[in-house]
Amino acid sequence: MQTSAEFLDEIETFLRENHIAPSRFGRVVMDDPTFVFALRKGRVPSLDVCARISKIISHHAGWAKYAKKDQE
Repeated sequence: MQTSAEFLDEIETFLRENHIAPSRFGRVVMDDPTFVFALRKGRVPSLDVCARISKIISHHAGWAKYAKKDQE
């Protein structure tokens, strides 16, 4: 199980490596463009949210599926 800081670090690394804006990532995975900014300010996500987002990040195909829905 990850700490909130480790979870945020996982997201930040994914964003940096894939040149994705935090607002777009939040909008795509949570329907909340402020999600990453809130995490940076200390928001603590539920375990379900962490698991879902970690799965999306670990499977780039999962990100592509979500990102495509955002563009439609």
